[in-house]
Amino acid sequence: MRIRTRIITAAMLVVMVATIAYALYFVGKERNDARAQLSVTIEHNDRLLKVVTAGPLYDGNVEQLDATLDSLFSDPDIISIDLKEFNGNIRMFRTRTPAAAIGETITSRVVITRKMDELGEIITTYSTARIEQRLLQSRNNIIFFSCILILGLSVVIYLVAKGLTGPIDRLTTAAQAMANGNLDQEIGTSGAQELSSLGQSFIRMRDAIRAKMADLAAQNAAMRLKDAAIDSSINGIAIADAEGLLTYINSSFLHMWGYNDAAQVLGKPVVHFWHEEEKAAQVMETVLTGGGGVGELVAKRRDGSLFPVEFSASLVKDEAGTTVYLMGSFVDITERKRAEEEKAKLESQLLQAQKMESIGRLAGGVAHDFNNMLSVILGYAALMKSRLPAGDPLMNHVLEIEKAGIHSRDITSQLLAFSRKQIIAPRPVNLNDLITATRTTIARLIGEDIDLHFFPEKDIGKIKIDPSQVDQIVMNLAVNARDAMPGGGKLTIETETVHLDEAYCRQHLGSTPGQYVLLAVSDNGVGMDTDTLSHVFEPFFTTKEVGKGTGLGLATVYGIVRQNGGFINIYSEPGKGTMFKIYFPRIMEEEIMELEKAVETPFSSGTGTILLVEDDAMVRGMAAALLEEIGYNVLIAKTPMEALSICEKRDTSIDLLLTDVVMPEMKGTELRDRINAIRPGIKVLFMSGYTSNVIVHHGVLEEGVRFIHKPFSMQDLAAKVRDAIGGN
Repeated sequence: MRIRTRIITAAMLVVMVATIAYALYFVGKERNDARAQLSVTIEHNDRLLKVVTAGPLYDGNVEQLDATLDSLFSDPDIISIDLKEFNGNIRMFRTRTPAAAIGETITSRVVITRKMDELGEIITTYSTARIEQRLLQSRNNIIFFSCILILGLSVVIYLVAKGLTGPIDRLTTAAQAMANGNLDQEIGTSGAQELSSLGQSFIRMRDAIRAKMADLAAQNAAMRLKDAAIDSSINGIAIADAEGLLTYINSSFLHMWGYNDAAQVLGKPVVHFWHEEEKAAQVMETVLTGGGGVGELVAKRRDGSLFPVEFSASLVKDEAGTTVYLMGSFVDITERKRAEEEKAKLESQLLQAQKMESIGRLAGGVAHDFNNMLSVILGYAALMKSRLPAGDPLMNHVLEIEKAGIHSRDITSQLLAFSRKQIIAPRPVNLNDLITATRTTIARLIGEDIDLHFFPEKDIGKIKIDPSQVDQIVMNLAVNARDAMPGGGKLTIETETVHLDEAYCRQHLGSTPGQYVLLAVSDNGVGMDTDTLSHVFEPFFTTKEVGKGTGLGLATVYGIVRQNGGFINIYSEPGKGTMFKIYFPRIMEEEIMELEKAVETPFSSGTGTILLVEDDAMVRGMAAALLEEIGYNVLIAKTPMEALSICEKRDTSIDLLLTDVVMPEMKGTELRDRINAIRPGIKVLFMSGYTSNVIVHHGVLEEGVRFIHKPFSMQDLAAKVRDAIGGN
């Protein structure tokens, strides 16, 4: 119970008891006084009756007796008067109902005498009802005023108690708040001097606690940071007591050893987690005596599997210098060991490859010389066989010589194959079928973080090439794309049939007119700058680190393509990926040994004005020459801004905008939109060296957009322009 409540309760009890005692005392005293007064009145009336009634009663004066009795009966406390004459001649009485049915009655008998003669008696009955009524009224008044007094005193007592206990209550509340950790609770210092001093003491105590808690919070934050750092460390960390029993491990330790809960590990000896416990015990003893140590051990996981670990151990000592804990940091070096083994294996393979390369060169030289001799032997054998008559006994000897020569030729062929100097065996193949067959191998080669997409064109016909060389081309380009996308990306392979005319070939040295099958391999990797592109097909040129590449991959691709009568172009920009476009001569099924001569279908000449926008000078000149050859009037713009300037001249009629997709100042789609604002409804034809599945992020492939691939023939360009100008 609160102290204020106790004070008020005690004061109220005292007031109530005092009030009740006073009321009882006052009512009792008033009753006694009223009864004493009534007794005096009775005695007075009795004496008066003896005096005033003796004469009339003796004389028989009834009127006077009536008047005397009436006068006496006017007293409201008298409820009855009975006058009797002893001789029985006169009898008079008066009576009334008592004022209330409370109190009691008092009867007084007075004998009337005259000269020693007893004349009669008067019996007077008094009632105390009026007295009791007055006492009841007094009691009610006392109770009413006592209640008012108690209420008033209660208010006074409450205010006094509040003034006394308010500061104590505030200090109590502040103490409870501090006990609950709330140090912001206001602490009052008002009240008596003692209470004010106590409040000041509370404030000083609160400030001291607050400073201590801030210091503890900072220490706890530092501890939590250390714990979090230790727990989140990629190294396994464990702490053991001086007996070698684990007392702490972090999550990396659990994961490294294959456990799910720390309870499965804590309390167990450190040596329990190593493959060779005796060796681990020796290492632990060395750490205890030497103050720490580093090294490697073979650890044993929960499932029994083994893995190599590099450890670093140290001691934690108390102030007396006694070792209390051992702390160890562990690194799983499985991958490092595997890398070291792989490196050793690769070095061994390199040495083996160098050795085999030397042997191959030797074998190739031997086979070359031996083939020369075999040519002589087999030639002369054939000559002798043709000149000997049938049935000649020497024929069997010649046949044996020829048989041995053919067998030696087969051995020589194997030597040439080993030395990679064998003659290739090109044959008609479908490029789509070869790439489809190697998709799984390519996917494994480039890894899961690179998406492989293949977009083959149907009915592309066949090309004449050794199938193994197609595999070599695709694999080399896939590896090159993989290395250009270290963070993953997209590798796209496409095939389609194209026709290259003389106008195109005049602008591209090394190409010849005809029907071709295009193999396009593109990536969205880092790309290459102009300087790199100028050296990309040079043998031993590489942008990779030393030991990461030989620089022969693209040189090999170039050699294979040129060996099979094709040619290769490369398109790349820094940050925009790379595309290789390889053109293989297309052959017909019935003409396996010869390339089909490309037959161009005639095309009609065109009329109108075309605005050509191309930032590359060579392409711009070639495209303008083709368009003029077809019959169009050509307006040439080197940049998009120059094209906008031409369009602003209202007196110039423009039937078609032919624009590159990717240009330095703005994209072709943005140029189209800006020109369309100047010349609404202008016809547009986009061109790009990127294939359709690569430049989709440039916005070309919107529905209804016309597009032509670079390189294009005069026939293709004429058809596309005619369609764009005449289309809706």
